[in-house]
Amino acid sequence: MKNILVAIPCILGLFITGCRPEPIPIKIPQADGKLVVSSQIIPNTTLLISLSRSFNALTPTDTNPGQNLLEQILVAHARVTVEHGGITDTLLRVAPGFYGSITTPLMANQTYTLHVYDSSSGKSVTAQTTMQTRLTLDTAWVERRISGRDTQRWLHYAFTDPAGVNFYMLNTYRNTSFFTNVISNPARVFNLMSNADVNTIPITDGLFKPGRHEESMNLGNYAAGDTLTLTLSHIDQTYYTYLVQKQRAARNGLGAFFGEPVNYSSNVRGGYGFFTAHWPDVRTLIIKE
Repeated sequence: MKNILVAIPCILGLFITGCRPEPIPIKIPQADGKLVVSSQIIPNTTLLISLSRSFNALTPTDTNPGQNLLEQILVAHARVTVEHGGITDTLLRVAPGFYGSITTPLMANQTYTLHVYDSSSGKSVTAQTTMQTRLTLDTAWVERRISGRDTQRWLHYAFTDPAGVNFYMLNTYRNTSFFTNVISNPARVFNLMSNADVNTIPITDGLFKPGRHEESMNLGNYAAGDTLTLTLSHIDQTYYTYLVQKQRAARNGLGAFFGEPVNYSSNVRGGYGFFTAHWPDVRTLIIKE
């Protein structure tokens, strides 16, 4: 009986192994890479465009990480133009993957059309956006709240919401100033967007009435001596939707199998990303004791 019990697993193992099909080689076609657009406006100075290439997770890349991979992703040789009011401005390449203009006039209700041609890949994209009216912060200040041994700092700000349906973007930056030397270091602007000390909040006025609107938010790990840079921009609905989708994807987390799938909205024809023109109102506050 003991020998029979020992033999049963061996027989089952042989049976399962014998029934296992031979592996079938599968070739998965790689997705065609596309141009990815990102934009940023620095008040009174610069229109910046960032250009990169999308790539599939199965796409072979150089084994050396870091700079080599960046060189493959960034679009270093492109012709970038922006049309506005019958005028065409050609943006200068200020760094690999970054193109800027300090002469393009930034005007409310003006439509801007972006054209990009990548000479390396032969790919091109277009995008169009309209700059919303400029919004001004009425007030912004930081309150210190002490509860036992816990010290919290709350940001209070207010702005005037005009009539109609409006969308806004609030950004807070901790110990950061990117409004100087933008042309000499354009990558800094975009790197800050993924920094842990940057917080982006899309706002819709669907939940409050037109007129003066006040908001408060906990600043988290801000401490005495920190610098808070606050920007508030009037944006359109499509860019608001794009920001909400990005935040939803971030909450799901990379590799979250049970998270809701996200397909980002885009106004870029033939590519990915988003081309936007918005005029941020900027305030800088020093966190006090």
